[in-house]
Amino acid sequence: MGTTWPTGAACSVLRSTARTRATTSFGLKGGMNISNIYGIECDRPDSRFGFIGGAFCDFDFVSFSIQPEVLFSQKGWKYNIGCRYNYFEIPVLIKIPLSQKFRISPYLGPAVSLLANAKIEDFDFSQDVNSPDLGLVLGTEIKTPLKISLDVRYTMGLRKIFKEYNDDIKHSVFSIMIGLQS
Repeated sequence: MGTTWPTGAACSVLRSTARTRATTSFGLKGGMNISNIYGIECDRPDSRFGFIGGAFCDFDFVSFSIQPEVLFSQKGWKYNIGCRYNYFEIPVLIKIPLSQKFRISPYLGPAVSLLANAKIEDFDFSQDVNSPDLGLVLGTEIKTPLKISLDVRYTMGLRKIFKEYNDDIKHSVFSIMIGLQS
């Protein structure tokens, strides 16, 4: 319940500034993360699959739209054992529609990720991980006339994951989601 207030607050602020010039819609989306790391100088670990999903609101100004989201995102990688992170991610995306019929919209925006937990097998190492994590999201959404959307994105971590580790290791996440919009 406490994680939905950022989206509600962002929606309220944007709605009050948009007035009658924007149409507002809400939706849910969910899908799959394929995550790994970058910035490491040894062998690259295997990617890890995880869930991503949550709620969003879309403020459509016709020539562009602003879409804040609140997502639960599972990230990580695997060497011999699995390393997994669970985040509450809050991206704010600016979308530019290229087509009106199927509404193809590339987008870009920042994301703030709040760590829920970090584990290797059953060992919790959350205290060693920087939170919040900051990222840059780049992707494309295709929305049908039925208001079903396909969302493909890449999120590049901008802040190193570990507090004390010398390497500049950051998250690298490719996501595919399907959404329903009001």
